[in-house]
Amino acid sequence: MKKIFIYLLIGIMSNSSFSNQDSALRVAVFCSADNKVASHLKTMSYNLGNLLAKAKFGLVTGGSKTGLMKEVVDGYHESAQTLSNLHGVIPQALFDYNIHHPSIPCRNIQWVDTLHVRLKVFHELSDAVIVLPGGFGTLHELMDFLANNQFALSKTPVILVNDNHYWDPLLEQFSTMQKASLLAEQHLNFIKVVNTPQECMDILDCGEIAFDEHGLKTLYWEE
Repeated sequence: MKKIFIYLLIGIMSNSSFSNQDSALRVAVFCSADNKVASHLKTMSYNLGNLLAKAKFGLVTGGSKTGLMKEVVDGYHESAQTLSNLHGVIPQALFDYNIHHPSIPCRNIQWVDTLHVRLKVFHELSDAVIVLPGGFGTLHELMDFLANNQFALSKTPVILVNDNHYWDPLLEQFSTMQKASLLAEQHLNFIKVVNTPQECMDILDCGEIAFDEHGLKTLYWEE
């Protein structure tokens, strides 16, 4: 039963809303849930959510009503014609803290037991990933998607928003790993680095949708 439920979520089954003919893509946005983040980052996050909604992308987040997560969902809610493709994936340990964003439909909130399961659901729901500034949680999610791409376990495009050079130290570390022959040059191609929400949209608009033998959507970059 659990396996069938997951298949329904990601649209593999032929009678689901995510059939081969459905071109809607879901974009996961990973970012901080800390309210103390700079105001310009909140504005940027809001604008990203707004642009995703206007372009009719689905949105997947960590589901929180705080920090940058809140702003992304608020921006999405502002312009979305429907919230049926707005999803949140939240650790069960936070259930009693009432942190879930009220704009996310209850049926689209998944409470999960572990971060491992949370990442699994993110993979199942997401066709592309945008990473905004964040902390350990955001970094954990970014590295998981990159590692899965490296081992060809997924083909999920990853867009890194390097606002005000926030991710420069990480990108420099990737370069150091490559120079030490610990990271293949082609693996750096898994990441598209941008500075603004509009650049994220430009990249997503240059992608094309492909389907595997199960009908599962994949977004490929247009080179």
